[in-house]
Amino acid sequence: MGRNTWLFLLASVASALPTDCATNAPVVDLAYSRHQATYNNITRLFTFSNIKYAEAPRFKGPEEVTVIDRRINNGSVATMCPTAGPVWFGLSAQYGAGSLSLEELRAAYAELREMDPGNVSSDPEKFITNPGATTTEDCLLLDVTVPKSIWQRTLGGQEGAGAPVMVWIVGGGYTVGHKNDAGNPAGLIKRSQEDGSDGVIHVSINYRLGLFGWSSGRSYQEQGGVSNIGLRDQRAALKWVQKHIHLFGGDPDQVTIYGESAGGGSVMHQITAYGATGGAPFRRAIPQSPGFEPLPSTSQQDSRFDSVLRWASYFSRTNITTLAELLEVPFDVLWKGKYDASVEVFHGVNSNEGFIFTSPLITNDDEYTTDLLGPIYPEIYDGTYPWTSQFGRSEATRGDSWFSCNNRYISRAFTETVRGYLFDISAGHHGTDIAYTFFNEGADGIDPVVATRLQLYLTSFAKTGDPNTKGQPFIPPYGDNATILSLTNGTAVRDIGDNERCIWWQKALYR
Repeated sequence: MGRNTWLFLLASVASALPTDCATNAPVVDLAYSRHQATYNNITRLFTFSNIKYAEAPRFKGPEEVTVIDRRINNGSVATMCPTAGPVWFGLSAQYGAGSLSLEELRAAYAELREMDPGNVSSDPEKFITNPGATTTEDCLLLDVTVPKSIWQRTLGGQEGAGAPVMVWIVGGGYTVGHKNDAGNPAGLIKRSQEDGSDGVIHVSINYRLGLFGWSSGRSYQEQGGVSNIGLRDQRAALKWVQKHIHLFGGDPDQVTIYGESAGGGSVMHQITAYGATGGAPFRRAIPQSPGFEPLPSTSQQDSRFDSVLRWASYFSRTNITTLAELLEVPFDVLWKGKYDASVEVFHGVNSNEGFIFTSPLITNDDEYTTDLLGPIYPEIYDGTYPWTSQFGRSEATRGDSWFSCNNRYISRAFTETVRGYLFDISAGHHGTDIAYTFFNEGADGIDPVVATRLQLYLTSFAKTGDPNTKGQPFIPPYGDNATILSLTNGTAVRDIGDNERCIWWQKALYR
């Protein structure tokens, strides 16, 4: 393995269908670039792939594209942002699926602990995989998928004929993922056309991750680094949609942003960004299992940045102590209450969000840190609380603090208008709803009734601001009773995040 893969891990620190790319396929002129679509003659969808929406200077916010390229781009060259997932995540998923025993899990964790920047004898390369030739910092690309009927309306120049737009923000713990990870939006778009309309336009975006997208802290900023770059990238993409989506047949006043996990957390933060000054560049929002674990104090952020520098030194086998030195590392080595109340919100939560993030090695109260969470998550396993074991108690902590409570926060802000659903299929583990969101007919292991129901709710909301649609169970407003809909049986249930634990987390008493 060459040096071009050594620092890639730092990014985690801080149904293919037939297409036609004929020469007469549609071309959109953005002034700075021209893009030709591919056409799927089964789904009757045009896809404009890999459109650059911004420049990505290292540790700086996104900048407008200034290089003009008049050649026709057919979207065949794809890139993704540097990305790396924590090894433990894959281990937990294997354990949860039953393919890894507890003994094997403990052995794997022990090996991970050997990976220490202070241990010069440990080998970083054993934990790193080659990211591939398509990974680059110049990765701020998006895809636009347009139904043929909408495109034909665009050619006809019909007044007021703009279609609703859904913008997907991919999740992945803010460290992994790219715009095509979730799957093909064809099924979702098809569902949006079942009422006889032309349906929706779909946009999916890349944004910077890990080290390049989420570094922060006083020291980092004093040295010229910009915080929350990933959120700034997303904002730039949304502004691009406002400026250009009409060229594809879309209505910039009918934009819905949606995402799951880190994507859902990003949706939540786009609603609250800039204290609601200036107005949000979208009308509606769907946070699905919104994931966010804050580092509220600058000391925590500084500690994380110091850790980044230590790991950078470890992987590159050089001495890196400042942001400037990190900037100088060649990329071939560095592979790794104020809110916009006008936004309409429809949210989703899974019934067991915390399972895959919980270490099964937690077996006693000391490991659980009773002094911090004992009063909030008491050591009582008789069914009084939503846990009957130490593992379940830890799972509840992570599910609440990272996901479920986030939905409660936003629901309480939009109590009278927000509606929500509970994804409680099977175990309801975090992330299992993505396959339902992007369901295409014939997919294995997916309940088509529930998947169709979810897609109809999502697309109805994107088109009208109300998820309710003919032939599906009614979703009532959230209201004071914190009412949401169970997708499994179509009945009203109480939001699992509406509890005293979430009130404690929202007050940030852990700081």
